[in-house]
Amino acid sequence: MNSISHLRKPSGIILDCDGTLLSSMHAWHNLDVVFASELKRPLTKQETDFLNTCTLEESCTYLHHTLGVGLSPAHIAEMIQNYLLHFYEHDVEICPGADIFLRALQAANIPAVVASSCPRAFLLAGLQRTGLLSLVQAVVSTDDVPGTKRDTPIYKHCLQLLHCTPEACWAVDDSAYALAVMRDMGISTIGVHSSDKCSTKSQLEQVSVCVIDSLDDLTNCLSR
Repeated sequence: MNSISHLRKPSGIILDCDGTLLSSMHAWHNLDVVFASELKRPLTKQETDFLNTCTLEESCTYLHHTLGVGLSPAHIAEMIQNYLLHFYEHDVEICPGADIFLRALQAANIPAVVASSCPRAFLLAGLQRTGLLSLVQAVVSTDDVPGTKRDTPIYKHCLQLLHCTPEACWAVDDSAYALAVMRDMGISTIGVHSSDKCSTKSQLEQVSVCVIDSLDDLTNCLSR
């Protein structure tokens, strides 16, 4: 695996949101406790790994139809919406170095687009609360495009918004499955280790040019 020093400055950058820009993964993981209470057992690693790759709609369907949680997928969705929207509107904080990195991108005239499987309403609320919304060119949710972050359409759409080829683009994400898709598209992938519940460093290393602990490392790279 190459180091950050081998990276060329990009013409555009695709950024994950939860765990990369916003410190929000603990709020999502807290929901596991609620679901475990209904199941009367902890969720298995296989179950949590699968849920980490899902959209909200997919998660609700899986939780109800496969695991038997809640009265219906709509009932689970309402519970999650109420809890998480309040969190994004009032409590979410910035990941270390995220604001400084986005300002460095602006200063270097490098456009950034957020790509996330999080519902668009949550993304906009959290980015607005933290002051990051004005620092990105666009916000793309799986609400907006066909498929999920396991598929290519969301990343192709981001490249179009950035007016950028895959080879000239960076992608920064804390989920190995998303980075694997973008790597296969020819994008330079950078793994952010936010939590082993998202992806371990070993998993990120397998699909990334380099792995970082915070966006401060990339800010230093841009200043070279």
